[in-house]
Amino acid sequence: MTWAADLIKQAEVEGGFYKGKPASPDSVKFETDFQGLKVKVDRPKGFIMFGTDHSGAKWRRTYKVDYGFIPKTLGGDSDGLDVFIGPSKKAANAFWVVQRKPDGSFDEYKIFLGFDNRDEAIACYRAHIPKKFFGRMMSMTVEMMKAMLGDEPQESVKPQNGAVKDTSLSTRVKKASWSGFLSEMLKQVGTAVLVLLLVFPSTARAQSVESIPPGPDKIQPLQLKEPAPYSGMLYDYDTALRWGNWLKQYQLRLKIDVEAEKKKCDVELAAGRKILALTEGAHKESERDLKARVLKLEQRNVELEKELRNPSWYNTRTFGVIVGVTGSALLFGLSVYALDRAR
Repeated sequence: MTWAADLIKQAEVEGGFYKGKPASPDSVKFETDFQGLKVKVDRPKGFIMFGTDHSGAKWRRTYKVDYGFIPKTLGGDSDGLDVFIGPSKKAANAFWVVQRKPDGSFDEYKIFLGFDNRDEAIACYRAHIPKKFFGRMMSMTVEMMKAMLGDEPQESVKPQNGAVKDTSLSTRVKKASWSGFLSEMLKQVGTAVLVLLLVFPSTARAQSVESIPPGPDKIQPLQLKEPAPYSGMLYDYDTALRWGNWLKQYQLRLKIDVEAEKKKCDVELAAGRKILALTEGAHKESERDLKARVLKLEQRNVELEKELRNPSWYNTRTFGVIVGVTGSALLFGLSVYALDRAR
């Protein structure tokens, strides 16, 4: 969250209640696990938050489900990805809401886990946040989201039968055919693209800063030796404060942009390394398969040559009997013929 937006947040949020006692809306109450995704819950179900918005209107919100964030992530506002956890513990999909500011520009992402369908997730959003802030909704499987955030098991898993199944990348490559290699490569590329599109802020968002306090700049042009109208200043106090705020925001924005760019490069580098490992593994597997096929063909050729030189049927008893009977019959016929000619 930008420095200026943080000031607004402090002005709007006044406090909260949890289990009948005052509680901070930003302090972690407990940690939970949703299908392998670690979530820190700071506003559990039943938490009441209240405050006054920038226009002076009072507001109050009671959380219908647990609400928190996924640590070590970015949700587009330089804080962790915000998460609503619904009642369906086996829900297969995660729903991403693109939240907008009142002026329509991007604000942040809200993630909805534990909801069986899109309508349930949208209903939960509107039960907690005004409809005007809803931008659009996207969805992906929880497993894909875990892979995207790096929470996918990396070493091995233990099936119900007790045997340990190796799920490492090297083992998957050894078992992969070319079709499997292409499928795995597309999955890795798709994961990298999703991270770039959903987690890291775009250039347009990164350059957005707010004018605090709002209003036009008041700069007084002076003639030579003419006294300044604002106690020695060429601009009024609101203009000076506004310029100072802008400078501070740009300094913080630059730091955030550099960090985001580094993380984006890390994602691209990791995806490239995985694709390279898959490519090398697929080539090695193809080479081994080709060598095995060539060896089989050579062995078969040797066997055929031996069979041509010494056919298997030549040494059988049946062939010997046939040759013996044929020879005897021929000899007997020739003898009869010779005797007949002698007479």
